[in-house]
Amino acid sequence: MTTDRMRQYFILAAATFAFAACTSDDVTTPSDGEAALRVNAAISGTATRASGTEWTKDDQIGISTLEGTETSYTNVPYTWNGNGNFVPADGNIYFQSAEPVTFRAYYPYKADATYTDVSTSAENQSTANQPKIDFLYAEGATASKNNSTVNFTGDNAFTHRMSQITIKFTEGSDMDFDGLLTGYTLSGLVLKGSFDTATGEAAVTGTTPEPLEITLSDVTATNKVYTAAPVIVFPQSASGIDLAVTVDGLSYKAKLTVPDYNSASGLQPGVNYLFPVTVSKTGLTVGTAEIKDWETVTGDESTAIM
Repeated sequence: MTTDRMRQYFILAAATFAFAACTSDDVTTPSDGEAALRVNAAISGTATRASGTEWTKDDQIGISTLEGTETSYTNVPYTWNGNGNFVPADGNIYFQSAEPVTFRAYYPYKADATYTDVSTSAENQSTANQPKIDFLYAEGATASKNNSTVNFTGDNAFTHRMSQITIKFTEGSDMDFDGLLTGYTLSGLVLKGSFDTATGEAAVTGTTPEPLEITLSDVTATNKVYTAAPVIVFPQSASGIDLAVTVDGLSYKAKLTVPDYNSASGLQPGVNYLFPVTVSKTGLTVGTAEIKDWETVTGDESTAIM
């Protein structure tokens, strides 16, 4: 091979190597032997969030590993992509060894993973704001380098950590809700609390109750029944909740009796307490709340007066 030919060969080889190195720098790849986590997540009992909507695009969960393995991550955000998957929002979780890894996760994601002094007052009960206080938690799901999908499903699915109260209004004698049922107030509840993203515990902070005033607009009863959107509150030892309903400028009052659930008293996490309330000119009649997970509870019959 001539000197010129050898020179051309080495120049071409050097250029090829440089291009390969540049290309490698432009592609994010895990270090040798690592595998990226894949996430499969469901909400226990329902495919919807408390606000009545499915996971929506850009919803974020925060995922952490439990101590005990070489794979260690804290509060890594994964985002719902709108196509049935949670994908990394700011970098993957990679398995650092072949050991099985246990994960926990919460919703909604927050950069510092801290929720203190959270309010459940009326401004956070709107459709737009309720997802901010619809705290969810999942734990116990495992995955490994050889089986890298973590399944937050079944017994390890996300569970609701707050309580719901739903009022189902029925027109009694000589009563018309259409355009006249303008709101209701729940009294006796502590509206501020905290959510521990590491343990999934949602709890009230303090003991001072505040009125939760809900404004209703353009109410139209269907077959004499109008069911208000659920409100979300912190689990708490509420033995009785005062209810005041406003119809055509008049206030009707009653007390809601919270039944026990799973041998526990007070408002429990993941439970929706549905109170059937009949509004008549003579007052309110409150039924008993039946209970299901993130669904229904009914209270003893009682009558309220104006």
